[in-house]
Amino acid sequence: MSAEEAIFVGDHPMNDLQASRNAGLQDIWKRNEHIPLQVDVDGVIDNCGDLWKLIRSLSKII
Repeated sequence: MSAEEAIFVGDHPMNDLQASRNAGLQDIWKRNEHIPLQVDVDGVIDNCGDLWKLIRSLSKII
C-alpha cells in the first residue's frame, strides 16, 4: 500500500494530522471540542460512526 492509499484518523491537529500530512497520507480529523483544527485535512468526522461514509466518499475521489 502506498502512502496515498492510506487514511489516518486523528483528533489532535499537530500531533496526529500534521504528521500524517507530512508522511503523504490522507487525513481525517475526529473533531475534538478541546482543540481547534489548525491544519488542512481531507475530511472531518464528529464520531466514528461517520467514518465509513467519509472513507467511501474519499475512495471515489482517488
